[in-house]
Amino acid sequence: MPALLLCVAVGSVATVLVNPDPSQSLKTAIASVAGIGNLYLFHAASDYFSSSTKLNSFTHTWSLGIEEQFYVFYPVLFWMFTASKFRQHRYWFEAVLGGACLASLICFIVFQAQHSVAVFYLLPFRFWELGLGCLIARARQPRIGSTRPVAPVAAGLLGICLLLPERFIMPATILAVMSTGCIIHWGGRLSLIDRALSLPKMRFIGKISYSLYLWHWPVLVLSRWTVGIQWWTVPFQIAAMIGLATLSQRYIETPWRKGSVGERPGPVIWAGLVSSAALIAAVAVLAVPLKDKFFMGQHAPLSQRGPQSLNQPYSMAGFGEWRGSACIYQSDADAARPIDPASCTLGARSAQHRMLVIGNSYSAAFVRGFTSLVRDHGFALTLVSSWGASPTPSVPNYRPQAKANAALWHDVYPALEKSLKTGDVVVLLSDLIDLMPGGINPHPDQAVALMKSDLERMGDRFRRRGVKLVVVDSLPLVRDYNCAPDAAFKQWYAPSGGTCVFEHRKYHFARRQAVSDMLRSLHSRGLLYRVDLFSVFCPDEICSYSTRKVSALYRDEYSHPSVEAMPAVDRAFVLNFQKAGLIR
Repeated sequence: MPALLLCVAVGSVATVLVNPDPSQSLKTAIASVAGIGNLYLFHAASDYFSSSTKLNSFTHTWSLGIEEQFYVFYPVLFWMFTASKFRQHRYWFEAVLGGACLASLICFIVFQAQHSVAVFYLLPFRFWELGLGCLIARARQPRIGSTRPVAPVAAGLLGICLLLPERFIMPATILAVMSTGCIIHWGGRLSLIDRALSLPKMRFIGKISYSLYLWHWPVLVLSRWTVGIQWWTVPFQIAAMIGLATLSQRYIETPWRKGSVGERPGPVIWAGLVSSAALIAAVAVLAVPLKDKFFMGQHAPLSQRGPQSLNQPYSMAGFGEWRGSACIYQSDADAARPIDPASCTLGARSAQHRMLVIGNSYSAAFVRGFTSLVRDHGFALTLVSSWGASPTPSVPNYRPQAKANAALWHDVYPALEKSLKTGDVVVLLSDLIDLMPGGINPHPDQAVALMKSDLERMGDRFRRRGVKLVVVDSLPLVRDYNCAPDAAFKQWYAPSGGTCVFEHRKYHFARRQAVSDMLRSLHSRGLLYRVDLFSVFCPDEICSYSTRKVSALYRDEYSHPSVEAMPAVDRAFVLNFQKAGLIR
């Protein structure tokens, strides 16, 4: 705890200076001190708008949470079968512990594909890794100088594990843990492996390894926010990690572990509780009342920022008000709440035609993009949205808002569709990222095929009724950048551009090619009209957060367009509707 408290204290202060939105890092810091960093990160990972863990200064504390929770459970199990009435049964403890490890390993393998986040962060899926070490500790130790052929082989396999790509994380993890266990158990004291690991430099790394683990990640994250990680910065960053770890091990860890200060359990426990509580209170103050007070940079010029701003109402004089949160399902808890179309409609009572816009959170950002169609071209606009919704009803939903998605497509949408008349327009407006490689959907090709089937049925049905179907193609996938608008705005302390690494437009075209090709084919068949706003948001070769005409295109790192981008979007919609023959 002493080394962790120091790291959290220093890391939190440094984070608020350069991170324009440090709240998630600071909340992770609080959770890590409380021993539940893994549980908080698991909860945050299920948030549709969670920040990237790569930019969280304390993401690495998830493993400390698992260890601390293991050390609550393991002593109880140990006592039950070694110090209680069961102690006469010599091998009960090993049998129970081995069974628990086997069950944990099976769960790790079975649930890896569909519940990878839970498998990564939660103790039941990690118990076998720590439990194996406990079993080895209980086993008979090898003789001095003895070694078994399995140990060198295991050492070679362990080296291979470090080179495997991320898609092999499950077998690589199992192989790494088993290989390490073999090296520890069968390596043999005074053997070649033992002598290699006992070299002075190796022992030095071992001594500082805990503090090195604590400090390496904050150094990397703070580097991303400032100077970046480049070939010429790496030696300095490694030196910073080792230097901070050495100071922590020498002046924090060692005195508490071996000095007189740690001899009496009572004072140590009280010191830990009081200092932890004080640090939690201090970081909480930084995270809430003093948020943004110490940020050294400049904020992007946005009138509305962050995904929470998508809930804001929008009024048009003489045309009513779109009431924001009343028209949105933000979580599964909202799924039972009906959406009143009257609260979600802009337009004159005498409007001849109606435009229904439906989609995920992305659609709510565009409510101002239809202003001219409402004001100048006689449409009444009804816009409803659900966070994390699938782009069409049949596309599988892997988001935490699966119930809200079902309510949107199976309850809200059918009622709205029934009211459509000849000349009305339906606009499907989602970011479509879940239909692309690398997204949350493990089978994007199947999702594209399902969306195509949905659109064919909808397009054919609407054509018979005289209703037009419009589908907006994907914009640049800036969500891939893990870059908030403030970070994209040039900061004096980030001469190389900070955390943002923008991609060429070819990258975005390649990512969305399957979806775009599908929409083009349906467009050519007359089943829908494809609207592509890509050039509005990326007129140049590199797709960034600004253009020559718009200083801030996005309100957050999740690809939600800004209010400032809507005038250009408004003009583009008018031009597209004219081309489609929907307006004159």
